[in-house]
Amino acid sequence: MSDMEGMLVKPWEVQVSGYGYSQIPYHNTSRGGAIAEAWRSPAFEGLSFKDFLKIVRCVRAEPTERYGERFTINGRAARYISHNRQYVQFVYDGGKVVMNTHPLDIDQPEARRGTPYYDAPELAS
Repeated sequence: MSDMEGMLVKPWEVQVSGYGYSQIPYHNTSRGGAIAEAWRSPAFEGLSFKDFLKIVRCVRAEPTERYGERFTINGRAARYISHNRQYVQFVYDGGKVVMNTHPLDIDQPEARRGTPYYDAPELAS
């Protein structure tokens, strides 16, 4: 279960009429911020924000199980947002800006799971 307590950044699902919806949620502090972030996509170049607002729909997305997980980066408290094969996306505790870090910058090895830099413990047989 995700740990959303104290999280300022939340996941948002943005759907744009005629364009479908984002497969990856936008992570922002507000619905308006998520909409503005989506509008900045090259797909909407040349479309005014006013016209974009006529075709966009934005709702809170369901957070992933690890969303908000607590860990530290070089001793500083951080919260998990997501990851890809190269980076872990996070916010510093109480922060509003989503940042990237290399998995090896994370102090707790178990917080690297899902990346190529996590060695799962061997199960005793």
